[in-house]
Amino acid sequence: MANAVFQKIMPRLVGLDIHLRDSNPRASAVVGIVGLGGIGISLQGAIDTFKRPEVSMVLLTILARVVFREMVSSYLRKKIH
Repeated sequence: MANAVFQKIMPRLVGLDIHLRDSNPRASAVVGIVGLGGIGISLQGAIDTFKRPEVSMVLLTILARVVFREMVSSYLRKKIH
């Protein structure tokens, strides 16, 4: 019986895990901009000192991480269903 229940809830648990791992990097950038740490601190520091190449690099890093995580989560979601 436990095996049947586990098989039933497994896709939802994996989906929740993927969602949390997907949203945390985005949240860290936002939280860092308001001064609480994360990659957003680097972004805010570069913006404050008008270092455009550094701002671009931090933004591209954030974008690359988000795109990569989206690709992985899409693959895992397809694999589950």
